[in-house]
Amino acid sequence: DRSPSRGLGDVYKRQVQHDATMTAPAPQTRPDRVAWLRGINVGGNKRVSMAQLRAVAVDLGWRQVSPHLNSGNLLFGAQGPASEVAAQLSEAIGERLGVEVAVLVREAADLGALLAANPFPEGDPSRVCVAFVDSAVSTQQWQRLEDLSAPPERLAYLPPDLVIDFANGLGQSGLAARLPVALRPAVVTVRNLRTVQAVAAKLGAAPSPEGPTSESVGQAVPRRG
Repeated sequence: DRSPSRGLGDVYKRQVQHDATMTAPAPQTRPDRVAWLRGINVGGNKRVSMAQLRAVAVDLGWRQVSPHLNSGNLLFGAQGPASEVAAQLSEAIGERLGVEVAVLVREAADLGALLAANPFPEGDPSRVCVAFVDSAVSTQQWQRLEDLSAPPERLAYLPPDLVIDFANGLGQSGLAARLPVALRPAVVTVRNLRTVQAVAAKLGAAPSPEGPTSESVGQAVPRRG
């Protein structure tokens, strides 16, 4: 059957298929979030292999799952609010691996904004650290941090997280040793700037010279005094 109507129909079908191909969103090729796990694989406590961690995340239906180092940094893509996603992973780790661990999740845009606003760019990236916090830092908590810090340490608050320059090293710092206590009841986990930069690069979150782009990261508030 070589009728004109059939020929036009075939052309129309091909055009629809072509248009669908042109307008379909490109598949995501990299993760866009990171889960920071608190206190695993440190001093022999809470041992979790990165293969086990990846398997748990894959079973949750997450995509592009990729651990970074062996200290509880998991890159991934998933839908849903960050707090809910963090709770899902924490619960799944408890059920599957029998390990109780707190999890904080940040998006690529959060890391890009935080790095762009870094108030201590001249600091040693192995000693400048980001303390990721699960809730806003109160005035009382901030005061405790200031009381524990000692020169030449510097603090800055980029809500909801903290940037701390442990200029003499974490091992010599009373603030580093008591940071979780000072921030109670909030949950906090710390990564040095070198790790945060490496994770941000893997997420495609290079800092913008225009400054913060995420509403979850605010202007730096430097340590007083």
